[in-house]
Amino acid sequence: MEQYGGQTKRFLVSGTEVLRCRISLPFWEGRDSMSGFYEEMKKEALSFCEGALLSMAESEFAACDDPKKRFSFPSFLYTLEGRVTWEDREREWLTVRLEARLSRRGGGAPLEQYIDGQAWALSEECLIPPEQLAQVFGLRRLRRGERKESTGVFVDQGKLWLCKNGRAYSVEAAKNRNSRKK
Repeated sequence: MEQYGGQTKRFLVSGTEVLRCRISLPFWEGRDSMSGFYEEMKKEALSFCEGALLSMAESEFAACDDPKKRFSFPSFLYTLEGRVTWEDREREWLTVRLEARLSRRGGGAPLEQYIDGQAWALSEECLIPPEQLAQVFGLRRLRRGERKESTGVFVDQGKLWLCKNGRAYSVEAAKNRNSRKK
């Protein structure tokens, strides 16, 4: 059974928060390969926050000409969240949906958003190819474009999702879209 480890880090300039980073990823007792995969992801995300994102936030703060910016600066918020979305106890498989998001305090829609996913075979602690997972959902095979272009896969609410360029696409939705074109 998975557990979730989180970390929050605040970055300040002259006592004003310019960036906050929140990371919550799964880990498993006794599953070092799987847990290590997400631990490495957490380290990379923190490094990204401490480097590129902090530099961007500091520049935005310095460029802000509001004399009250110490009290009103809309800080950046980076979140990385991974959640187990599906488990097949018989096969000992599970999927994890990842979402990275960058937004600003008080802002509406995210400035950037990235979705990815992984399917895992628990007994071997290895990733499962999207094609193999698709077969469980009654698809004999994925279309060539889906096979070549997808970078991740997960199951959520009983649907298979493929990830490409930071977006998730339901395989059923893609199938329905193509059948309407004919």
